[in-house]
Parts: sequence; C-alpha cells; structure tokens
Amino acid sequence: MPDAGRPSACINALGVPVGLAAQLVDHFTAFPRCSRPAEVEITEADPVLASGLVTRAAVEGTALFCVHAGVVSTPAGALALPGPSGLGKSTLVAALVQAGLGYMSDEVLALDRATAVATSFPRPMTLDVRSLDLLDIHLPMLDAGASTEAVVPVEAIGHLGPHHASVTAIVLARRQPGAVTVTVTDGSSAEAASALIRHSFNHYRDPASSVRTVALAARTARTYIATYSDARQLAMVLAQRLGLG
Repeated sequence: MPDAGRPSACINALGVPVGLAAQLVDHFTAFPRCSRPAEVEITEADPVLASGLVTRAAVEGTALFCVHAGVVSTPAGALALPGPSGLGKSTLVAALVQAGLGYMSDEVLALDRATAVATSFPRPMTLDVRSLDLLDIHLPMLDAGASTEAVVPVEAIGHLGPHHASVTAIVLARRQPGAVTVTVTDGSSAEAASALIRHSFNHYRDPASSVRTVALAARTARTYIATYSDARQLAMVLAQRLGLG
C-alpha cells in the first residue's frame, strides 16, 4: 500500500493519542481529537487496514479493559455482542444500527475497570460485499468490483451512540447458517462473564482487576443467548425485546 505521508491529525483512541495522515482523517471523525502529542503514528493509506491499526494501538495502550465485541446503545444502556472474528459482529451491529440503535463499536467493548461503564470506540465500520447485499446498503461511491470490503459511514445506515454508557445487555450470539427462525433465550451471568474473559484483548495485564470488572459487568447486565442465520432477523427480534420495535 502507498504511504499516506506524515500524520496531520490526532485522535483519542481509548485514551491513546493516535496520529493519522490527511487521507484518513475523514474516516475517523467520530473519535474525539487528542489533547497531547501522538504516541502512535499511522501512515497506512487504506482505511480498512488503518482501522485495524488504530484498534491495535488502542487496545495495546489503553488502561480500559477491552473485549472483542460489537457494541450498540439502547434507551436503557449499551448492548454488547462479544465473540471471535468470523462471528459476524460487524454485520449484526450494522443491522442493529439500521433497526434504530446507536453505533458505539463493531470491534471493541472498552470497560472502565472500576465501574464497568463502556466507552465508545467508533471506528469506521468495515463490511464485506455479502453483508452490504444482506443489509441492502447501497453506497454510490463504491466500485463493487474493486474490493471485497468497504468502509461504511455510520450516517449511511443510522446514528452514533453516546460516548459512555452502562452495559445493560450482553448477547451471546451463535450463528447457525440455514436456521429458519431466530431464538433468544435468557442466559446466566456466569455465561456472560466467561464470554467476556474468553474474548478479551488485555485481561492478562491485571488479571485480578479484569476479573472484578467482568464480574461487575456480568452481574449488572441482562444476558441473552441468541441463535440466528439472518442478522436482520436477529436485529428485529432484539429491537422488539428492548422495546424499540
């Protein structure tokens, strides 16, 4: 990839000042600007690759407890979708944003270690062409044949959520290709805690603090177990369950 040149702007990525080159700035406007010099400089020109680099810098440098998860806001608080790569978190998050929930992140649930309050990590949403088709998202500026992934502006499908929110729901989603119906059942705090630890980025830095944060988050949130095939169907069911439908 070509070098985008020296960073010209600095964003606050979970407390980590990250410098971005001019070509990238417009893709990261949802992040607050940093108030001190950049600690990490990103010169990658491709916004999809740059988004991954920003995520890496944030989870490696932040003091917050970070989990691999999608996060959206509801009237009651934040809904978290922890899970591994390949689960379809970004597609689920996009579908939930289409259904009226606020976008906080499609990659990182960042929790204050003392309060378990979530901080938004609104990186550019990256969706593959199959997800764009599934969600009926049409972006005129995209050349469908140029790439298998695209950076999708949140405003093209919905709205941003708050910068901070208490986690009030944790959804453990299990994709079952070919499933005809969506099922959503109650889960336990133990299942939620296990998922948060299992999919965390940085629990090893302070294991005792991480366990306390996870226990607090799992204890104060409602846990759901969801099985689905179609992300839009699950989004509609969850929106109804949360009183939005």
